[in-house]
Amino acid sequence: MIIGRRRYLKQLSDEELVAAFLKEGWNACIDEIYQRYAHLLFGVHLNYVKDVAIAEDLNADLFAQLREKLEKHEVTYLKAWLYTMARNNALMSLRKRKDQVHIDSVQLSDTSEEELSYKVQQEIEIDIMLEGIRLLKPAQRQCIELFYLQRKSYEQIMKETNFSFKEVKSYIQNGKRMLKNLIEQDPNHETNA
Repeated sequence: MIIGRRRYLKQLSDEELVAAFLKEGWNACIDEIYQRYAHLLFGVHLNYVKDVAIAEDLNADLFAQLREKLEKHEVTYLKAWLYTMARNNALMSLRKRKDQVHIDSVQLSDTSEEELSYKVQQEIEIDIMLEGIRLLKPAQRQCIELFYLQRKSYEQIMKETNFSFKEVKSYIQNGKRMLKNLIEQDPNHETNA
């Protein structure tokens, strides 16, 4: 039964996996999330703390708290949410230590809390946007990637895709609007109001 459940969970999308966990409370769901993302989250921790042992501890702490956090928070995009959690854990650890640890070659002691928070928020929004691009309709995704990531003009996109000018413009505008909504829906998004 457990082997069959694990095989079943492997086939689920992240969203379906979270829903299965919330409905059934299976520990196997947490195990599957660990299998999918532990190495990526370890990399996030290590990127900030620059110490393997501390990164391993932070990773273990994150997964120890995962069950409780999933029950408390509405998670729309698991990968981005986990990434945010890992980044926040690493930053909290750095703030506690404040011992000349570097973040992207800038000493934490030389970086104000406001600057650090802004930089982290920008990176989170980029991650959410990249994850969100994957969720766009194929034509929107194609036009967004060509225009923003490959820096192609409308004319170049029209030639490459055989879309009309109006279609390209519409796909880019609608895709951009959807990505903006995703970023604004993120619980960690800070508004500048």
